[in-house]
Amino acid sequence: MPGETQAPSADRRRFLAGLAAAVLMGEAAPAFVSDAQAAFGRQVSVSKINLRQAERYINQVRARHGAGPVRMEVRLVEAALRHSLMMARKGKMAHQFGFGTRFKDRIKKAGIRGAAAENVGAGYSSIESVIDGWLRSPGHRRNLLNRRLTHIGMAAAVNPASKYRTYWTLILARPQARG
Repeated sequence: MPGETQAPSADRRRFLAGLAAAVLMGEAAPAFVSDAQAAFGRQVSVSKINLRQAERYINQVRARHGAGPVRMEVRLVEAALRHSLMMARKGKMAHQFGFGTRFKDRIKKAGIRGAAAENVGAGYSSIESVIDGWLRSPGHRRNLLNRRLTHIGMAAAVNPASKYRTYWTLILARPQARG
């Protein structure tokens, strides 16, 4: 049906997990970018961002405001990447795009249980500029500085043919132990 999204295939899930791990390590291989373009459309690509730099900057911001540090978590990076790619493909910044794309459904699919929040942004050219933008928005600021949230995943995707070009997702969570 229009507006519905199908569950990603096992191959696509493995690809996204591998891509998230590569991006997390700062080693996004050209083959991953080619696969992303094939999976999400030629006009869409993964924006290679330095996640260590993002983590460092977010932790500096949080420290200035009395919040504790956060750590990158690969499942959150994967979920953020999947959502950034969807926004870039659609050429639209949004938290959901139809059935099965609500944040709580996406975070559950990523295997995260516990408190979680999401910030999305579009049109920013750097990690610092998008984070600074979120700090100027009361809801996004509350998420970014939430002391209960201890882990993050961040990603960006690009669609040069779209209005905003770059689409950002930051997921913050306090994952519960599995069991």
